[in-house]
Amino acid sequence: MAMRRALVWIIVGAATIGSVVHAQTAKVAEGIAPKWALKAPELPVGDPPTDALIQARYADTQVRVSKSGQATFFAQRFKILRPEALSAANLRFVWRPASGQLIVHAIRLYRKDGSVSDMLGKVPFQIIQREENIEQAILTGLTTAVFAVPGVDIGDELEFSATITERDPTLGEKSFGALQFPLVEVDGAYRLRLLQSEGVKLNRTTTPDLVSLAVNNNDELLLTLDYPKSANLPQGAPGRFGFRRLIEYSSFDGWADISTTFWKHFDVASKLAPNSAIRVEIAKIAAMTTDPE
Repeated sequence: MAMRRALVWIIVGAATIGSVVHAQTAKVAEGIAPKWALKAPELPVGDPPTDALIQARYADTQVRVSKSGQATFFAQRFKILRPEALSAANLRFVWRPASGQLIVHAIRLYRKDGSVSDMLGKVPFQIIQREENIEQAILTGLTTAVFAVPGVDIGDELEFSATITERDPTLGEKSFGALQFPLVEVDGAYRLRLLQSEGVKLNRTTTPDLVSLAVNNNDELLLTLDYPKSANLPQGAPGRFGFRRLIEYSSFDGWADISTTFWKHFDVASKLAPNSAIRVEIAKIAAMTTDPE
């Protein structure tokens, strides 16, 4: 699998606060959708399962890779079917402020009486920073923006779109990631799109089950999947045999290219500055004995 999944995380559901720290420096930007993003797919016609809490209408993810990093546009629309699902009106957007920006384009409420309300700007975003693996000394830098849509009722539909930009300072002009369709049976229309700007070399591949769905051009890969059924996953086999409905992309040509990119960072880190505190400690240790061994 790719070295990491693309940082394209939009979580719809109740905000489980837990142990969080309010982040004062991260801000949510508001603006129009990028020109390269396609309009939302057409809404499919179909009835939800009788026991469903939410009816997914569509989920759209489009990634554009350029020399300045990658931008991920995503949009979703879903319908609230039961009281237990009203907490889904708490929209959560997750990103890394240190390496990119979150730009929210629209949040709309389609009421069951046919009226439509633009909700962006009606209430403020709550910004929280969570470090869930801090006990393992793992710092992710992830920040969550929560938008609690007011006045949502059963039968209403919510639609939102946003873009997350990202540039990893350790990678320079290199990018990599992965996109994936749902693996379980769900309602709605799903679209994955991968773009590369002029002058960007990008290796991309799909799992065999997506080959027949792919519209593949020189600078664009487009796939759509409506009302997907559950993927056929092997039982009892190692995880590497269970990759399905997956797109992987990378600017790297191989492990040698990865090694060359990261080596320069280790090379710089291995050289001590003249006034380094480590040099002082080395001198103290050396002065404790005259034995060259």
